[in-house]
Amino acid sequence: MKRIIPFLLFIVFFLSGHTQNTFPATGNVGIGTLTPGIFALNILGSNTDGGLTNSPAISISNSSTFLPAGNGYNVSWLNVNAGNNAVQAQLVTNYGVGTAAPFTGGSGFYIATRTNHPIIFSTGASSTEKIRIDANGNLCINTQTGIEKLTIVGNALVDKYRLNNITTPMAGAGIFAPASATFAVYTNSAEQLRVDANGHVGIGTININDVNYRLFVETGIRTRMIKVDATAWPDYVFESSYKLLPLNELKSYIKENKHLPAIPSETEVEKDGIDLGANQAKLLKKIEELTLYIIQLESRMTNMQTQMDQLSRNTTKK
Repeated sequence: MKRIIPFLLFIVFFLSGHTQNTFPATGNVGIGTLTPGIFALNILGSNTDGGLTNSPAISISNSSTFLPAGNGYNVSWLNVNAGNNAVQAQLVTNYGVGTAAPFTGGSGFYIATRTNHPIIFSTGASSTEKIRIDANGNLCINTQTGIEKLTIVGNALVDKYRLNNITTPMAGAGIFAPASATFAVYTNSAEQLRVDANGHVGIGTININDVNYRLFVETGIRTRMIKVDATAWPDYVFESSYKLLPLNELKSYIKENKHLPAIPSETEVEKDGIDLGANQAKLLKKIEELTLYIIQLESRMTNMQTQMDQLSRNTTKK
């Protein structure tokens, strides 16, 4: 009996000197640590576990087999603060919530839900839902219904927007479409504007295949001013070397063709339309030619009047 008592005292002393679980007078509980500090429950894991480094402080698993570092359940520390409803975790490798294999996608943080369940983010005292990722992978902001991959109810401020496989969108605001794609704008379930891969713009029309033009508008354009840059203007008509078509030849041309020379016919206009700048130049040319005809006629009339006056004087003398 005398030998047993010292042995028991040795065992108690040994255990009390090596224990890492403690219940101090403060009521705070420490597991794996003798100094739980100010926390009601402080759990401290070891740095090694059977040769496996970075062992977790808390391990929750449906398997009795310990999952080593890198298999998805390893954190350096976990802090739950009930005062501000915050949960913080410092991640050493991959960490999964609701998934047994977060490491398959590379390093990062992974969240998974049951089939057909969304992930919801709420803020504010009333826990109002702000963001949702539904079961189809649609991201919904300020709405619970995602009809596309991104659905936003409310205003959105976007600095840059990239579509599909654009690799380097330019800095600043803009919409960037992939190569060979057509960008279209719809209102009232109908296409109103489109820009094709070559930069041709159609408003109210999808017929924008004429490579000679950039803008195609259906029904009409109403504006206060249109400015057309022109490189040629028919002031050459007033040069002394310009050959004005004789009136009798002009009369024959009009009689045969039913339009003025160098002016498109009605059939041509109906088929091809008119070039606004070029047509203005042609009309001005005809006005200038008409002015020359008037000057010629006025000169002839003056000469005729002079001759008539001279004839009248000669008759009076007789």
